[in-house]
Amino acid sequence: MPRFEEKLAIAQQRRSSDIALLLSPRLDRLPLPIQRYDDPFLPFSRAIIEATQDIVCAYIFDFAAYMALAGAGARALERAIGLLDLETVKILHGPFVGPTYSAMTERTAFDVDAITVYRKEDVDYYRTHAPYGAIQCLPAVGNAILFASDQTTIRVTGEDTLFRGHGDDFAEQVRAYILTLRGHA
Repeated sequence: MPRFEEKLAIAQQRRSSDIALLLSPRLDRLPLPIQRYDDPFLPFSRAIIEATQDIVCAYIFDFAAYMALAGAGARALERAIGLLDLETVKILHGPFVGPTYSAMTERTAFDVDAITVYRKEDVDYYRTHAPYGAIQCLPAVGNAILFASDQTTIRVTGEDTLFRGHGDDFAEQVRAYILTLRGHA
């Protein structure tokens, strides 16, 4: 299994993209077709992933957004992560502080490739304790949030990307917007 930075570099090359999609579902902003579900975060995440998996290098799952639904949100998060193929980079966004969150990356937890951390020294810890990976949150630049390790920078879509449409074509609108972003790399 490649280290986090290697897996991310491979995904960026194969998909010709340095864009990671932030999956941060919000109950009050979900498209109308998704609002009919009792537990809407999984069908929302599934539709977005199916529409975009071939054009982004990674998905960043907003832990707090999913936890807004408590147990149902935790299940939706776990299942949404499980929808991704083995080549897709999966990152859990906290941002967390300290080395004690490494267990969240394991198969018995959320099975992600990395977590986001707040401090640079935490990135260094995770890098030296493979297979755990971490990426640091940096200040927003324009419409993109940047995350970085010493070797890698990725552009992360803002929350507004997820909520571009409210009808049946919401996922296609997200895809079209990401393709526009890719053209402006």
